Amino acid sequence: PVVRTADRGRLHSLYQKLRTELQGDMGLAAPQLGLSIRAFVVQGTDTAWMAVNPEILRQSRTTSREWEACLSLPHYAAVVERPRTVHVRYNDVDGRRISRRLSGQDARVFQHELDHLD
Repeated sequence: PVVRTADRGRLHSLYQKLRTELQGDMGLAAPQLGLSIRAFVVQGTDTAWMAVNPEILRQSRTTSREWEACLSLPHYAAVVERPRTVHVRYNDVDGRRISRRLSGQDARVFQHELDHLD
């Protein structure tokens, strides 16, 4: 379900739970922990951040094929083709609406984690 972003205490608690379970990986979605919430955390290039109610607004036509693994399927990896760049919108851990352009690994992880929500 969609998360009401007015409940900042709940968002901060969820962020801490996801960060704790992330354990050095690149991303983790709430449904991977059995939580029916549209949110995930990304260990980005610069810092970790949480996306609540995320969506892709636009994506590049150029794609790349790279190996991906998933915490939901241990010891399994596959080559996945994804757009190289995405323009996204989401709420952050404080409930603020964020719009940004992601490319490279950040774009790939965002798309991978969004797959868990959709």
